[in-house]
Order: sequence, then C-alpha cells, then structure tokens
Amino acid sequence: MEERQSGKGGNIIDKAFDGTHEVSSTKKRKLSVSRSPQRDALKTIYASLGGPEWTRQDNWLFNDHECCEWQGINFKGDNVKMLELSQNNLRGRLDDPILVDAFAKLGPTLQQLWISENAAITGNLPAIFANE
Repeated sequence: MEERQSGKGGNIIDKAFDGTHEVSSTKKRKLSVSRSPQRDALKTIYASLGGPEWTRQDNWLFNDHECCEWQGINFKGDNVKMLELSQNNLRGRLDDPILVDAFAKLGPTLQQLWISENAAITGNLPAIFANE
C-alpha cells in the first residue's frame, strides 16, 4: 500500500508498506496543481475575497511558491482537500457567480472549508456545499 502526503515546504512524503515495515522518503517536488483549474480557482478565491487584505496570506500568488505552500491550503495528492481561512479578514459575497464557479472547480476534492469569524463576508454558501 502506498500513500503520498504534502509536507511542509512542498515536500512530498511517500510511504510504502512492504508488509511488515513502513518505509518513508521525503523529496522536494512541485505538485502538478501548479498549472491546473484548481490553482486558477484558488487565485479567483483570493481575488474575490479580498486576498491582499487577508490577515494570513503567506506565499499566496508569489511566483516562487507553489500553491501547496500557500497559507491555509491542505492537499490530498495533487488536489485541494481543505481551505482554512477562518479569522482571516475575508471580504466579499460568497454567492458571487465568479466565486461560485471557483468553488465548483475545487468541489469534487474539497472536503472542508473553514471561513468562520470573517465579519465582512456576506451571501449564502454555494449549493455545491449542501449535503445530499
């Protein structure tokens, strides 16, 4: 069984199980999400929710940082699994069609969205976040 995790600083941690032992190796690699609809969606979320004024925006949109290094993003493989943007001075309307489209691009793999305690966001969460 093999598992891949994104570690600190864009490190990829590969774990393999040979039946009795777990063997881990860490190597520096850029995730392929760097040139994908998900990266574009993250950029749209940043722009639409007042990113330049965020309290925590480490590495967002800096050319020398891949999005796996951006503050508040967690990956599973090459896909965004979680956005943690609570208490981050977000500003904007969650139901803005441009933002809804950006969330939809993350939708299939996005499991958690943390946006609490941001007084300047308004509107309803997009329907893609409704439990079925």
